[in-house]
Amino acid sequence: MIIHMAKVEIVGPKRLFFDVVGFFHHLGILHIEDVTHRKEEERILYQPMAPEPAHSEQIKKLESLKTRVSSMLATLTPTKVDPRQRESVYEEICRENTEEMANEIDKAIVELEEETSRLATEKHTLEMEFSTVTKYEPIMEKIHPLAKQLKTYEGFESIALLVERKYKAGLSELKEEIEKICKKQCHLITADLDETTTGAILVFNKIYTRPVHDFLSLENVSLIRLPSDLASVPFEEALTTIRERRRFIPAELERIKTQLKEISETWYLRLTTIADVIQDKIETIKAIPKFGETAYAFVITGWMPKEEIERTTKMVNEVFAGKIILHETKVTPHELEEAPVALSNPSWSKPFEFFYRLCGVPKYGTVDPAFFMAIFFPIIFGAIIGDAGYGIIMLLVALWLRKKFVGRPFIQTLGGVFRLSSIGCIFWGILFFEF
Repeated sequence: MIIHMAKVEIVGPKRLFFDVVGFFHHLGILHIEDVTHRKEEERILYQPMAPEPAHSEQIKKLESLKTRVSSMLATLTPTKVDPRQRESVYEEICRENTEEMANEIDKAIVELEEETSRLATEKHTLEMEFSTVTKYEPIMEKIHPLAKQLKTYEGFESIALLVERKYKAGLSELKEEIEKICKKQCHLITADLDETTTGAILVFNKIYTRPVHDFLSLENVSLIRLPSDLASVPFEEALTTIRERRRFIPAELERIKTQLKEISETWYLRLTTIADVIQDKIETIKAIPKFGETAYAFVITGWMPKEEIERTTKMVNEVFAGKIILHETKVTPHELEEAPVALSNPSWSKPFEFFYRLCGVPKYGTVDPAFFMAIFFPIIFGAIIGDAGYGIIMLLVALWLRKKFVGRPFIQTLGGVFRLSSIGCIFWGILFFEF
């Protein structure tokens, strides 16, 4: 359903400007009109408001805070946010003085930022290390029988090689070439590891390290390159270390995840609210040129649902003790064509707004198709699928999406569409005796 909008004008003393803007921003029912788009004769009594030089610095500071808070939120696990608690925290954090508010937020998050950053770094490092040891362990297990035959000497280096079985015959030629490079100061041990791979361990004098590596890089062999911290460690010790780390890392990761979850339960609501407060304040400062001003007063023009005017006027009078005037202005046919469109649909049909919002919302004087789409789309979709089994599966998936992806509007919308559509599938499936 298309909501009937009314044009309003709000006037008050300049000292209450940020309070009033914050009040309406938080209320979320006023669509601000940019006064610079109005004709000169229409705003003869006031001029567009000029931002102060300090505002650009305030925006930079707030943007920096927003980035820091977003970084912490990306590390934490999302939790369900109670709207009433959020409302209370929002009022606690929000300040008229931007500088004061930014300093308070900075003090509140600095210790938490260090903790989450440390845990995030540890988690990333452990995940990378686990990926590495998981990759190397099976390879080293294969080459392990060969390593048992290996005797290490001071001043000698060893390299493990994997060669495709079809190139096994070339290992003797490889050995001859390596002996030429190392002047016979080398030894090669080989064994078949499985049906497709032959393993080899090459021991040679360290003074020939570079020419040996250069030669092997040109041949059809795969060098087992251990992580840098294990490259100079004897093979047996390296394998033991990798086995221990593979057992140890999952427990460490679980510990870090538990800590992050505990932080999330305590701080997620507050951090998301801080992010909203910062974003609202940034938008308020950036919107300053859209408002009008005289020497002592500010002027805000905009649109709000006509049914909300009486209730909002009472709230404004209560909050600002009659110091702010809100009144409805006359609207010309031309202005009505440019008026913002607001929609109000029941929760069961609201997801279907998604389809026509891709092309734009309906204009005044037309019909909002959400109600009709919510009825006929599931019927037609269900008739096409016509299977109760598929319908039940779709319904279960839609319910899972709704529970799993809380706070993800697109997925929630998709889940809403599939919930109704799955009911249509089940209905037609029963009629068609299809399961």
